[in-house]
Amino acid sequence: MLHKILQNKLQNYTDKNLIIVQIGGNDGILDDPIYSEVCKFNYNLHVVEPVPKYYDELKQNYLHMSNVKCYNFAISSFTGVAKLNYINCVNSKYDWLKGCSSLYTNKNVLSGFMGKSLDIKASDDIIEFINLNKSEIIVNTFTLSDFLKNNSINSVDVFITDTEGEDFNIFKQFDFKNYKPKLYYTEMYNWTDEEKGKSISKLTNLNYICITDGYNMLSYEQ
Repeated sequence: MLHKILQNKLQNYTDKNLIIVQIGGNDGILDDPIYSEVCKFNYNLHVVEPVPKYYDELKQNYLHMSNVKCYNFAISSFTGVAKLNYINCVNSKYDWLKGCSSLYTNKNVLSGFMGKSLDIKASDDIIEFINLNKSEIIVNTFTLSDFLKNNSINSVDVFITDTEGEDFNIFKQFDFKNYKPKLYYTEMYNWTDEEKGKSISKLTNLNYICITDGYNMLSYEQ
């Protein structure tokens, strides 16, 4: 539902100078909430994907879009290197697991649990597939401010994160004083109740309306 609301709101912005920053792009298409709108309206997109093989697919899927810039590293709370966990999916019925790369092993299905509060045990088949296909790689990381500064991103109209565990840390880093996005869309199913409360309270005080479905939160200007 929130994907559709996000897409509808994006369609209201016909300015081709609209700047979107997306953290956690995967291959650009799988469960992606903005791919069709970016291609249709030719928006400017900066998209980050840390897994090299999925980054290559991301670049290929946006090859026809000169206004899209892809980056192969992770956004984290520090600039340096970190271990990233990912699942190697190739033509599998579990291709959705491509979107479960994480700097953590306890904040998504890598833990063996699923659902809005990670309170549903994954099926034995899914757990077996994960155990057979999970890998670890070392990736470069940048803080959000370093990423934006290094790439001369001076304004952000739409900000989207789907990082399977790092989203609240990214939210805490976001500088709402210097960047005032029209839309802020984040994954939040693995946040604590305290983190959810703090984020909604902050956004409300900044005159955003917040909508959540338990998995993601969409915030937009009043």
